[in-house]
Amino acid sequence: MRGAEGLPVESITAVAIGPDGAWWVADGKGIARRHQGKWRYYSMGRWLPGAPAAMVPDGEGGLWVAAGRGVAHLRFEEWTLARKEAHFEEVIQRQHQRHHFVCPLVLLDPEHPERGGVPQATDNDGVQSGVYLAAAAMRYGVLGTAEAKRRAREAFAAIVLLEAKTGLPGFPARAVVKRDERVLHLNGEWHESPDPEWLWKGDTSSDEIAGHFLGYYALRRWGPAEDQEALRALVGRVADRILDAGYVLPDYDGKPTYWGHWDPGYLYSEEGAEQTRLNSIEGLSLMKVAHYVTGEQRFHEAYLDMLYRLRYLENVRGGVCLELGADPQADDFLAFLAWYPLLQLEEDPALGAVYREAVRADWEKSRVEANPFYNYAYGAVAQGDFESEATMQALRDLPLDLTDRPVHNLHRADLQQVRGIRGELFWRPLPWNERPLEWESTPYLLEHAGEGRVVPHGGHFLLAYWMGRVHGMIGG
Repeated sequence: MRGAEGLPVESITAVAIGPDGAWWVADGKGIARRHQGKWRYYSMGRWLPGAPAAMVPDGEGGLWVAAGRGVAHLRFEEWTLARKEAHFEEVIQRQHQRHHFVCPLVLLDPEHPERGGVPQATDNDGVQSGVYLAAAAMRYGVLGTAEAKRRAREAFAAIVLLEAKTGLPGFPARAVVKRDERVLHLNGEWHESPDPEWLWKGDTSSDEIAGHFLGYYALRRWGPAEDQEALRALVGRVADRILDAGYVLPDYDGKPTYWGHWDPGYLYSEEGAEQTRLNSIEGLSLMKVAHYVTGEQRFHEAYLDMLYRLRYLENVRGGVCLELGADPQADDFLAFLAWYPLLQLEEDPALGAVYREAVRADWEKSRVEANPFYNYAYGAVAQGDFESEATMQALRDLPLDLTDRPVHNLHRADLQQVRGIRGELFWRPLPWNERPLEWESTPYLLEHAGEGRVVPHGGHFLLAYWMGRVHGMIGG
């Protein structure tokens, strides 16, 4: 057997056979396992503390490995997806919350994660918290429990805080921090809040607004009744600020933020040409959500204005996502943030048909990536298959520990290529437990030089899981 037949590595240093019939094959950078005809590769860094030197099956389907400076125990347990969801939710509640924002944790010592870390205020607190808010609202819509209500309300309170602390009606900050808070925050445009205990980060992007409006939509549709009035007021202020300024997001100085553009002057310019398709779908989606949440006719009229006078409908025909392998892949994530509520809300049959055809084209470009969020967002309106089994497998494969550790794959003998943008060849994305784990970055990377210091949260798993539950694509 060689790489062409699926063997992940050919420079083999050791082999073991487990009592369950599993083959264990070591090389200098990890261990491959073949079980029931399927190969998986466990790279040093993420799965092993170093190069494997010796290995012994544990008698229960797992493997003990002497590797580098330590010992690893690879073992397998049967979990339901509901248990996995509960795991990620518990970890978020324990170590990834800051004023109910979901955020990465930066470890004090990667060698000793038990010593804890410091939360990080990022440029994308709004996107990440919007994703979590959407998941929490869907959870409440499915379960209806007091605990689910509490988490949805806390997530919304964080989103409210982003706008409240700027002192600018309708302008949500990228992040907010208390002056005496123990938190890491990146350089950028920080400002004094009218509340002297707080600082807020400006230059909020279109990315942030897309994440907010996904959360707004989900909270309006499935969230607790107690927050609906505050939600309508907040969405009205944010959408008014954008609409009154001519489809841009004005910062503290009255000028548009660098990325806060959904206006034709920018989208039809040379400078904005690369954003034309993506920002067109974002603009349509945010005005559609604003009308849905507030019931205000002016937002529906703005939606129609974008569609027909500004010709944004033509911009989104045929899809807005990048071709396979193109960068930045994060734009595809933003596209599906906008597609999902728009597809759910559009009631005009003709427009719905255009949108479904466009999102199908986008999904076809992305289906090889096995992204559960993309697949379920498409599956919620798909008239046909949406790779349901591959989606379930992706949810199974996502590791329980998301720590940003090194991943080694370039040496493998089983890698396959797919043809993408301009006919170029790209490595076919590996399973989620074998690839670098940043949900929004390119899945076509094989190597990652993580230091094991940053621990992302599992909010993206929660969004995909609860989207699958609320639309009946995952059973209870």
